[in-house]
Amino acid sequence: MLQEKPVSGTSMRRPVAEKPGASERRRMTGASTRRRMTSARIAALVGLGLALALAAALVALAAPAAFAASGSYTGGVTAADSATYVANDHTVTAVRFSASAGLATSTTYYVKIRFSPSTGPVSGANRGFIWNSTTSQWVQSDDATWADFPSITTDSSGLITTNSWYYVKFGDTRLSGTYHWIVSLNPGASGSTLNGSSAPAVTVLDMTATSGGGFWVHNGVATGLTGAKRAESVAGGTTTLWSLQRTEPNLCDDNADGILDNEDYGPAGTAGDFRLAVPAGLAFDVLLQGTTIWPTGASSFTGATSDVDIAYGASNQTPPDTPTGLSATAHNASVALSWTAATDDVGVTGYTIYRWVDLGLAVETAPAVVIGTTTETTYTDATVANDTTYHYLVRAHDAATNEGPRSNEATATPDGTPPGPVTGATFTPGDQAASIAWTNPGDPDWSATTVVRNDSHQPADAADGTAVYSGAGTAYDDSSLSNGATYYYGIFARDAAGNWSSGVFGSVVPRGATMLTLTPPLLVVPWRGAVQLSGQLSTDGAPLGGKQVVLESSPDGSVWSWVADLPSADGSYSVLAAAHLRQKTMYRLRFPGDVDFAGSQSAPVTVTPHVLLGTPSAPLRVRHGVAFTSTGTLQPRHPAGQRSVRILCYKLRSGTWVLKLTVNAANLNYSTYSKYRARFALPSAGRWRLRAYHPADALHAATKSAYRYLTVT
Repeated sequence: MLQEKPVSGTSMRRPVAEKPGASERRRMTGASTRRRMTSARIAALVGLGLALALAAALVALAAPAAFAASGSYTGGVTAADSATYVANDHTVTAVRFSASAGLATSTTYYVKIRFSPSTGPVSGANRGFIWNSTTSQWVQSDDATWADFPSITTDSSGLITTNSWYYVKFGDTRLSGTYHWIVSLNPGASGSTLNGSSAPAVTVLDMTATSGGGFWVHNGVATGLTGAKRAESVAGGTTTLWSLQRTEPNLCDDNADGILDNEDYGPAGTAGDFRLAVPAGLAFDVLLQGTTIWPTGASSFTGATSDVDIAYGASNQTPPDTPTGLSATAHNASVALSWTAATDDVGVTGYTIYRWVDLGLAVETAPAVVIGTTTETTYTDATVANDTTYHYLVRAHDAATNEGPRSNEATATPDGTPPGPVTGATFTPGDQAASIAWTNPGDPDWSATTVVRNDSHQPADAADGTAVYSGAGTAYDDSSLSNGATYYYGIFARDAAGNWSSGVFGSVVPRGATMLTLTPPLLVVPWRGAVQLSGQLSTDGAPLGGKQVVLESSPDGSVWSWVADLPSADGSYSVLAAAHLRQKTMYRLRFPGDVDFAGSQSAPVTVTPHVLLGTPSAPLRVRHGVAFTSTGTLQPRHPAGQRSVRILCYKLRSGTWVLKLTVNAANLNYSTYSKYRARFALPSAGRWRLRAYHPADALHAATKSAYRYLTVT
């Protein structure tokens, strides 16, 4: 049901939001379960309204068997007081009925007025709501609790001749076609249900159908009537009744918003407003109090377009066209709507926004209720609950209060649950920059991650600072910063509904990049020798003076030890390192950094000493083939018995020294050094020379001694 509230001018009065009343009750289990719906409940559960795509599926259900009534009475709805056409969308119609026989005298009966696909009630297939004016609530027609329904009392003859108006509505947008008026009466829990013998046919209009559909008319000018008056549409030029209503105020909550008689269908603030559902394509007149064509002298009106609401009698009776492209974006406890503007022959003055929720019932749907109006093409609905799916549509209206067809349907589910925070965040300073990295949360509705920077404090939320990045990435480099300043960052994840996660925080102090060099990179020095190392500290290729660096050493690069602090005015450093070096040592320069410049360290320089290797001893003259002993010193001290030194034996031949023999010498240990010793014989006569050789090991470079010359005879 499209319960709009048009007013003149450019705005429309907004109804009270749908909220269930304290007395709301509704239970439903098949056809025998209690089905009671207060006007507040209908407004709160804002029905399917327009979900006509379900009609085919519902019709496809197996036809239920006819309900076996306990009895009948003579009577039912009166043709003169019941409509030929009703809308399927909760549009209210008025009806009266009578009974001429079959009822007890002076007895109070509860009243059900329902629409049935047969001339008698059909279990599970009846439709309709009836208004109980005593309790001010709408009751579903197949509610099993008779006491929920309005009541009427027979006279002393057991007749019902004159009774009040009853307000009913079909209320299932999935169905249309031929139904029958059924008036069922029951005296209470112990009595039998009696159905009226008169069950005239009624055509249920699908208000959105392009063929055989319907539309609405309301008074486009003031009726001049006060109180609840009979308003009806009749076939043009005849008295055939089409639709029937009573003008406002009628003590009925027509639009199911929980407030009696706040419906304002015609010009703003006038009494006697009405709204009638009529078939499209057929001529009709509107009567007030059953006799007068209103407005006086009006010719029969024919509406060719279904799903519109005509301001009957206004000088402009052409409605706007359809708003298109309606979209609904869910947020936390709100939904943002937007659409493309409609057009009108005179001009669109505003839009009416409708909303409903699925009831999930096999029978009946709740109405689409007006939640607001706007002159814009956007609207924010802030009267929603999280985790509930809402359906929306929009209609355009003009200054005469003609309202055009409904837009497409848009759906959104507000969400108040934020995604999880990012993980693994790192904040790395750079030269006038900060590098930030993270891992996005795995929530299925995660939408984007935002990095917020604040120059004075940790961001409290995603709006507290400058959003330097927002997207689906996992890293961001923030540039154009000032070296030496502190920048505070917060990383926040958000979902599709706009919920923000808790923040992950860090701070960065950008500093100028520096570079340290140390040369030469690889050196071999004598035993207990020394080496002069040179270094430079620079930034952006230029020397950086006035900074102190640290000279460090390590035997293998795993643990570094302080050696010396080296200040410099111009960024250059020179140091005599490796003094008295006895084993391989690595050196490097390290700049610890300061408030303006980032720390750095040089590549390591490796300095390797020789061993101290004495010249091998030998007699000046020996005989060939006769063994002799050769010895020499070796520092540092080596393990005893180890063959650390080789004695190389060269013979002079044709002016060239040729290696003829290599002898492995064994170590003899003394308190602070080793002595190598070997006994061997030279194989031939001639001029010879001996040289000790110590191969390179993990701590020392390869070393050769001086020569020892001798003659072999």
